[in-house]
Amino acid sequence: MTKKLLSCMMLLWSFSSPAQNIQNISFMPAFPGPLDSVKVIVDLVFTSGSCELQFENHSLSNDSIRINVFHCPGALTVICNTSDTINLGLLAPGTYSTEVIVHTSSWSAPDPCSDVNPTDSGDIQITVLPGSGINENSRLESFIYFDAGTKEIVLSGKQMADGQLLLVNSLGQICLKKEIEASTRISISDLSEGVYLYQLKSKSEKVITGKLVLSY
Repeated sequence: MTKKLLSCMMLLWSFSSPAQNIQNISFMPAFPGPLDSVKVIVDLVFTSGSCELQFENHSLSNDSIRINVFHCPGALTVICNTSDTINLGLLAPGTYSTEVIVHTSSWSAPDPCSDVNPTDSGDIQITVLPGSGINENSRLESFIYFDAGTKEIVLSGKQMADGQLLLVNSLGQICLKKEIEASTRISISDLSEGVYLYQLKSKSEKVITGKLVLSY
């Protein structure tokens, strides 16, 4: 009897306590450029439904973005998961500190969905790279891959003689800039794991760009 009573009290507490609405914040594309339309995806959970997005607004000030999303969860007691997609449009190259604020209102109020209060917030950094983001281009007879065994980047291709390799992280920082030969191996053991943008430029100024995943 005591165990059942305790379980009921815990269940009642879980529904009456303030919940963390934001489960995850992401953006797409992963490596946007100035010609890409940037979208922020906010995964949310509420303790009643339905819980779809009512409306949103966002603002840009220098290198800061503020996004407000508004929800009015329904009267049905249920775990309600939803995702909000906010289209920020085109952004200039740079790194933007982005804050997402969730506002909720009560369905059961005398005037439903009118009493709006902020209930959760989160942030993410969005980096817009110069150029047009990742543009997979296989026109050159060359390829690049990561050898996890030796912790080296391996390049091969006769057209890449006297070329250059540029490696950029997700924050838009140049992590590696190296002159290369037709076939070469480059040690990168000092770089952190993650997804990088690479740019291969040949002597004739032809360019290949793409993603390179480093996983040790």
